[in-house]
Amino acid sequence: MTRIHIPRASKAQARRTAEGLAQLIARLREMEDFPAQERTREASRLRREQAQADFGFFARTYLPELIQGDGCALHAALAATCQQLADGRTVVHVDPGPFGELVTPAEEEEEAAEINAAALAAPRGHAKSTWGTIAFPTWCVLSGRKGYGQLCSDTKEQANGFVEAIRMILQECPRIRTDFGEIDVDGPEGTLDIVVPALPDGSKPKYRLARLQGFGSGQKLRGRTHQGRRPDLVILDDVENDEAVENPARRKKLRGWLTKAVLPGMDPSSGAFLMLGTVLHEESLLKSVLAMFGGAIWRCWDEDENPMWAERFPRRHLRWLRSKMDAEDPGSFAQEMENRAQGDDEKPFKAFLEYEQLPDRLELKTHVDPALGKRKGDYTALVTVGYASGVIYILDAVIRKLGPKDTGKKILEVRTAYPGKLQAEAVAYQEALKDILDLLADLEDIVVPVLLVTPKGDKAARIESMAPAVETGKILFPRLSPPARGNGSLEPMLCGGASGIRKLQEQLLQFPKAAHDDGPDALQGATAGRFKRKTFGGFGMGMKPAVEQIEVRL
Repeated sequence: MTRIHIPRASKAQARRTAEGLAQLIARLREMEDFPAQERTREASRLRREQAQADFGFFARTYLPELIQGDGCALHAALAATCQQLADGRTVVHVDPGPFGELVTPAEEEEEAAEINAAALAAPRGHAKSTWGTIAFPTWCVLSGRKGYGQLCSDTKEQANGFVEAIRMILQECPRIRTDFGEIDVDGPEGTLDIVVPALPDGSKPKYRLARLQGFGSGQKLRGRTHQGRRPDLVILDDVENDEAVENPARRKKLRGWLTKAVLPGMDPSSGAFLMLGTVLHEESLLKSVLAMFGGAIWRCWDEDENPMWAERFPRRHLRWLRSKMDAEDPGSFAQEMENRAQGDDEKPFKAFLEYEQLPDRLELKTHVDPALGKRKGDYTALVTVGYASGVIYILDAVIRKLGPKDTGKKILEVRTAYPGKLQAEAVAYQEALKDILDLLADLEDIVVPVLLVTPKGDKAARIESMAPAVETGKILFPRLSPPARGNGSLEPMLCGGASGIRKLQEQLLQFPKAAHDDGPDALQGATAGRFKRKTFGGFGMGMKPAVEQIEVRL
């Protein structure tokens, strides 16, 4: 058996940020000017007029080397969010659709949602900083919209890197020099004072002298002004680090820094606030800000592993990246690329034990937890387990968003691959599963017998009761790479694949604060009770039969 340690966020965040900024500066040095025929005075005027009004146009026209191709849905959403912030409009967040989830402000935070603010969680390497922390403040200054911007990151060195990248853009970008002329910039490292050029119509900008300044998280911001003005643009980009986010006291301190120094220090009439990052913890500052102001959580691909940014992160590369990241630090891909926070010493599931090959003889059970009839967005979960010699082997996990017909087909597929007992909760059967099985009977002329059970006790307590069995190896997971072998008659992961097992592990690791617990609920149902006369599972809470004529001993 192989022990998988608890997933932790990578401790190389600062190094990654520094490397990313170095690559960005290298791309800046390679920027090319407009073609000769597009450098006319009229062409320049037309471009500037459009760039004055449209942030997305500005970024793609003047910084194509940074934008890197056509981009993806995340970039369009980030451009729209930035545009609304700069214009002082109420931010209407873009729904990520299959690539994430929309977050609405918590009821107790509704008043905060009226502030001109937004938050966005994005996967690593998907250019959130390029768009939100470099291109956006550059445009805000050149368009005369903002006069004093504070760029904050985990360390002052990281924040200074963003400021220096903007300095290089203003001094070296040939396209900006062509249309905006020579821009006078000054200031020491981490502070950028900019003489803002005249607007496209020749008028003076609102702020003739603008400033961008870098700060580390927790750094003193109280009372900072520029030319008597409070900051009217504050951007927090990756202000949390892997170690601090695991410490409740440090999480509280960082939240206090936000609520007592950052937000009160902004210009109350024209201030705009944007927070970008990756979710490192379910109680992180980013999650708090998302609940406070609303926003979106983006993932690198959808449930079927279709990439969001296929041009830069094709499916094959993401799968390779997942195998490498999880081999070094299990669960890190889910955290860094899917914004599914991992690791918390208070969580009941901290590690998994794997089997390399199935034993010869197994007694099988599949528990079905249909999504229909539950809240919108829940998953249908089918978890199949096998029992032998006091150990439960997880064979397969299907955790997907399925309609009635697809749920029926998946039940048939699982039952064909694993011909054992099929079990469901009585309430779920009455609300959804009965209609699905009736549909199967009508369309396929197939009658599927189902064992109906009624859960005992609180669901969270039932799921948590499995933790000792998972920790001690009484419940084993199939090895994913290389995949666990079968026993000649059964093969693991035939229907849900490795992705289904990963999703089950992710939901267990995030329990009890995960957005979804359909997989753990189905696993608990499959491991509760007994097979024939042998003790099967029975870890704490279990199930009792709801239909007396179906014999089951629990």
